[in-house]
Amino acid sequence: MSDLLAADFVRLMKSQIYRGILIFCVECLIFEVVFGYFEGNLDKGYMDSLLNTNFIVFGILLSIFIGLYIGSEYSDGTMRNKLISGNSRTSIYVSNFIVTLIGGTIIQALNFVVLSIMSAAIFGTYAPIAITSETNDFLVANSKMIMKQRILVIAEKQVIGFYIILVYTAIFVLITMLICSRSISVAAVMAAAIVIFAAGMTVSYAVSAYAPEEENELGQIVYANPEGYEFGSVKKKITGTRLTVYLFLDEFLPSSQAQNLTKKSVPKNSAKYLIYDSGIAALATIAGINLFNKKDLK
Repeated sequence: MSDLLAADFVRLMKSQIYRGILIFCVECLIFEVVFGYFEGNLDKGYMDSLLNTNFIVFGILLSIFIGLYIGSEYSDGTMRNKLISGNSRTSIYVSNFIVTLIGGTIIQALNFVVLSIMSAAIFGTYAPIAITSETNDFLVANSKMIMKQRILVIAEKQVIGFYIILVYTAIFVLITMLICSRSISVAAVMAAAIVIFAAGMTVSYAVSAYAPEEENELGQIVYANPEGYEFGSVKKKITGTRLTVYLFLDEFLPSSQAQNLTKKSVPKNSAKYLIYDSGIAALATIAGINLFNKKDLK
């Protein structure tokens, strides 16, 4: 298993596709910062938002990477060679899952490092944990406490981001390992990524009006806008069971979770995110291994 992991990791590092994705990520980050500068939005808050906003598109990015990386194993004959070498199907599946998860984590780390470097170059410090107002006596007096809190918020959001990558990886590996055609597997995972993305954005937008803000004196949840939300020029309202389902999906879908990470504070229900993501990843991986073991590889 260790030899298989090492070989797969070397193949990942040599992959022109993966290198291209890493370069693309850096170019996008530079473009976003330059765009923010010319739009007059480039400040410490803007840099902070970029750190988490990119999790929204990670699903589509990972679908391209995983679809092409694993799909090429069938087209290049790598899968056949692994089986001939005596590797079990389970070890092949698990190795691909671990290596692609590492690949996604490297993309996440690259996102963090590049933004940190650009932030330090522009502001002289890492913007999201900087004290934003030197003239505010409270901020100056409590700078260490505030900075510690900001570091904890950033760390917690990055952990949630890793779990989002985990669940996307598990789903996309399941799909690509069961499809022998690289072109079809890429199309399938991209379609899945777009569906998840669209569903998450729809749910997040709809429940934004119903997001629990606080509890009143009776212990009842008070929503931000119980009258509903605007959809074009039409006022829509979600109530009862439908609202319950929407609120659940807002916590359950990785794309909705990513959308919620763009808010200033860590979501109050972040523990549920980790539970849901771990459960989805575990179920997808177990199902994928069982189906791959039964698959007829001709």
